[in-house]
Amino acid sequence: MKCNACQGEISEGRAKCPLCGFPVIQTVGNNEAEIENIRKMGRDYLRQKLEGITVGIMAYGYVMGDDGLQLDQTAEVEVAKAADLEPGKAVWLDQDFQRLDEEGEVTVHAFARKNDQTKTWELPVQLPKITGACHIGIVLKDGMKAEMLLGDSGSYTESADFALSEIVGEAGGEA
Repeated sequence: MKCNACQGEISEGRAKCPLCGFPVIQTVGNNEAEIENIRKMGRDYLRQKLEGITVGIMAYGYVMGDDGLQLDQTAEVEVAKAADLEPGKAVWLDQDFQRLDEEGEVTVHAFARKNDQTKTWELPVQLPKITGACHIGIVLKDGMKAEMLLGDSGSYTESADFALSEIVGEAGGEA
């Protein structure tokens, strides 16, 4: 069974989702209006759970020195507000990132922040088969997970997923 809020898997007999805490709501028959109302409640609940979370990456600037490229600066770049993400829909940052390599794997240093709590992940990502600069995107997946995207809306690669539930906090005790 899938959670009506985060779409995570819920095992039989549970009263609420172990990932987000949304209650398991049983429907009677195939009442489409009732089912759609539960789905809307789930979407609203998920948006509330993700409220206040900012997801971003660390961007690195380099300069050419006597010994080759040298790290010059680092900056946190906000990619999206988690509450604005819709499951399965990519959100792209409108900023170019220069590529140092044409192929291979890079590590995206992602973070999620809520209030004074920050969680970081090092996410390996294959460079996409595009020419020129890359863009960074994010997509919300089932179970309050997300993936960083590298490329552009026409061609991109995905990172391993990371759990936004780690920054949200506990889903709540199971009754």
